[in-house]
Amino acid sequence: MSEHEGGSGTGNVKITEGYLEEFAKQKINEFIRDFRDNDDFRNLDGFAGGPKGPGGYAKLLAGGKDFPAGQALQLRYEMFCKSLKQQLDSFNKSMGELSNDLVSVGQILDDGEKNTELTAAQMMENLQDILGGLGSGGGGYTPPPNAS
Repeated sequence: MSEHEGGSGTGNVKITEGYLEEFAKQKINEFIRDFRDNDDFRNLDGFAGGPKGPGGYAKLLAGGKDFPAGQALQLRYEMFCKSLKQQLDSFNKSMGELSNDLVSVGQILDDGEKNTELTAAQMMENLQDILGGLGSGGGGYTPPPNAS
């Protein structure tokens, strides 16, 4: 979960790894699923030339064949719906990519942390080798003599 420092609202926000992982893996995907399952989105798809939505209509009822203004309105509305649907599909795709990117960032940070620990261990080994070469008895830890 996110944590707020300094309760006045002017402090810093700290995002924990668990919150970021849940947001990336669950919240974004729930948002996309809820968006796609929304009746209004499915109706828009129908007006854009896809299958009829829950409303049962796939065309704007603006008059018959003999009413050119109604036909022109239907065509313009269909083009508008197609354009809007393309934008919403692009938005959904971007949200999916965001989810994948956040998961990748989490993995990279985890790997970086592990690699840093390994590098620190290697550095200690190298320092011990260097100290051993300077005559300090092999670079290992030597306890102080007993004072008894």
